[in-house]
Amino acid sequence: QTQSTWGLLNGLFSPFFVRKLQMASMFASTTRFREAVALVNAVPVEKLPLVITRIVRRLHLKEQIFKEEEEEQLQDVLQLSAAEVDTVVHGCSYIFEQAAYRRANQKVLAENLQAAGLGDVQVQAFYRIWGTEGASYLEKLKEKPLGTPMLTDVNWRLHLEMAQDNLYNQKEPVAIFNFGLDNSDSTKQSVQNENNSIAVEMDSQELYSFFLKLETIQQQLDRLQ
Repeated sequence: QTQSTWGLLNGLFSPFFVRKLQMASMFASTTRFREAVALVNAVPVEKLPLVITRIVRRLHLKEQIFKEEEEEQLQDVLQLSAAEVDTVVHGCSYIFEQAAYRRANQKVLAENLQAAGLGDVQVQAFYRIWGTEGASYLEKLKEKPLGTPMLTDVNWRLHLEMAQDNLYNQKEPVAIFNFGLDNSDSTKQSVQNENNSIAVEMDSQELYSFFLKLETIQQQLDRLQ
């Protein structure tokens, strides 16, 4: 069964780790994000709740949040340029994505937004919308598969190279795996050959390390049963 992104986070992150994660700064103070904060502060207060509600409701979809004609309407309504509207949409999307990743409650989100420079009225808008729409957004994330190729088949063989016919000079045997992939649901391009498979070579030590990691992953998945 395909494991959802949110399911993996729930399994791999202990409650202690999540609390520590929430205490850390939620938003990276990049130039792009600071520009978004300034623009969001300039959005008319009566329009902001409508905009961010639309964003959080469509953020899980593999498509643009606003269609081209809708973005043009936003430019007129918000009195912003096309580039500024794009910055606002991406900035608000980033806020909700980080809130979901950190499993932040309304209070934690509000505190981080205030620290990032968002105005009090704007913080309250995000506080209210996250309270009404956050649970629904998280539920949709649970149903969303990982945005990476899915493993569909595994084949393996042992390979042994020898120096001419001298058995005592043989090299260490290696295992060669061929992982069959299905990229139909992937949102990103991956490096694959024409047969949609990846070949991986491991010696005995690498294979043992890989086995231990698989054991750990299996234990984490078992906790979700």
